[in-house]
Amino acid sequence: MTWEINIIKTLQEISNGFFDTLFLGITKLGEEIAFIAVMVIILWCYDKRFGLLMGLNFLIASFTVNILKNTIQRPRPFAQDPSLSIGAHTHGYSFPSGHTQSAASIYTTLGIHFGLRKKRIWFFALMLLVVVLVGLSRMYLGQHYLTDVLAGFFIGVIISFLVYYLFSLLKDKEEYWALIIIPLSIILMILF
Repeated sequence: MTWEINIIKTLQEISNGFFDTLFLGITKLGEEIAFIAVMVIILWCYDKRFGLLMGLNFLIASFTVNILKNTIQRPRPFAQDPSLSIGAHTHGYSFPSGHTQSAASIYTTLGIHFGLRKKRIWFFALMLLVVVLVGLSRMYLGQHYLTDVLAGFFIGVIISFLVYYLFSLLKDKEEYWALIIIPLSIILMILF
């Protein structure tokens, strides 16, 4: 764990008012409100089916992260070294990073749909860059270790690809699947 603390300290060597504000802003791209905003825009202005896909993807990935957080119960970096925290302390456990998973769920799905599917590799790369920046912001702010961020990244990306693939197999029957998965996910999230 010492090597991960050293990574955070190295990132924080550039700490100043500008970078603190920048990374506090970037980290907001991985919050639930960012997901809700994107999903609502997709649902109302673009395509209900794709909005449903995003919602299921986010629920499944968030559920997975919450189960892991409550099972592993890894303390956050600032619990080991209080000087590492920039901004407000985040509550809960550290592993895996929920902000990084959230960003990976949102922006990987957008990257697949508007990038890979339409052969716009630059758009997919841009969406992955946003995910990487959110992960870096979580470490810079002293809220997560590198392994937390990597786990959140892979959970979000893998589940995004799996859900996107499942939706392509279901064609027009995804609402039946959603009627089972959404209530089940909500019940399990409340329990855990």
